[in-house]
Amino acid sequence: MTALRVLLDEPAYAFESSAAVESAVQQYATCRAGFADCLIAAKNSLAGCEFTATFDRALRAVPQVKVF
Repeated sequence: MTALRVLLDEPAYAFESSAAVESAVQQYATCRAGFADCLIAAKNSLAGCEFTATFDRALRAVPQVKVF
């Protein structure tokens, strides 16, 4: 997380979606899910999806995710 935060603040690096990475870093810090899963949920949310469906119970803490 620290490395990603440093890279986000560094103008020499560009991300496909800095907003998605920032959101994913925040979610990753508050749940037990993997960073990649948090990033998928963040990208879906920013794309306008109502929610991201998953069976991964570790993502229960992420507001834009519905666990089935």
